[in-house]
Amino acid sequence: MNKKTLKFLKILIRQTILLLILILVSCGIDTNSDENSLKNQNSLSVIIISSDISIGLNKIKFAVLNLEGNPILNQEKNLKVFISPLEDPQFKKPISIEWEPWPISGGVYKSNIELKSSGFWKINVLYEETEKLTGEAIIQVNKIPLTPEVGKIPPKIHTKTISTQLSLESITSDINPKSELYRSDFFDVLGTKPIVINFSTPSFCKSGTCSPMIENIKKLSDIFHENIVFIHVEIYDNPEEIRISGNPNIGKISEPVKIWNLPSEPWTFFIDNSGKIVSKHEGYVEYENLEQITSTLK
Repeated sequence: MNKKTLKFLKILIRQTILLLILILVSCGIDTNSDENSLKNQNSLSVIIISSDISIGLNKIKFAVLNLEGNPILNQEKNLKVFISPLEDPQFKKPISIEWEPWPISGGVYKSNIELKSSGFWKINVLYEETEKLTGEAIIQVNKIPLTPEVGKIPPKIHTKTISTQLSLESITSDINPKSELYRSDFFDVLGTKPIVINFSTPSFCKSGTCSPMIENIKKLSDIFHENIVFIHVEIYDNPEEIRISGNPNIGKISEPVKIWNLPSEPWTFFIDNSGKIVSKHEGYVEYENLEQITSTLK
């Protein structure tokens, strides 16, 4: 197993832990046990969702857990968040946050943060509603993004399409695939029309957001398909083999995912007709936000 695959799996495990916490809370199961508690004894726990953070403008998503290990949901008015370089913790810059509902019970907080230097930074969270509890998390800021950069032309990749040799079942894990998303090879259409390309694995998603995200992409395709090319790329190269065996451990990361160096799933990129990336999004994004971005894509 190569380093890229190991890194990808490590991030999926982190996302899976967060997903399980949200599900357990929605089911009324106590998460304050020695086995599943992720909290510090004397503080909040802050879990960073974003996996590609670099110098420049970043959309950072995170979850906050209380002393009992339960997510603090939809409390952006009662949370104060600061960011500072790790080597200079006294220099704390306040940042604004928004609540982003997830399709499962719960959601995450998000913030657009401008970072001017690489290295390690600290995010501090103060929860004023409950005795001013605090929590923190460390993030690593890279000099350049791991994934293709906004404003630049991404690497040209071949994406699998429906053909006499390939059936839908062999190129996607979506149980209800839309054939429109598998008619165009990204290599052929880049620079000819605007593109929305989604990398996800609807049936084997560890973050729990791939299936809702691909459904949003299908809805966008229904509305904008005449002027924009929509493409879905399966994270795994062998979804049919995984499905038949029932063993997700035999999954092989697809070549496009490796070439674009995607460290997690899902990812969605919006590309204009010149071939440049206009915006990119990790994880789940609400349909209304996606529709707004797509409507301005030219």
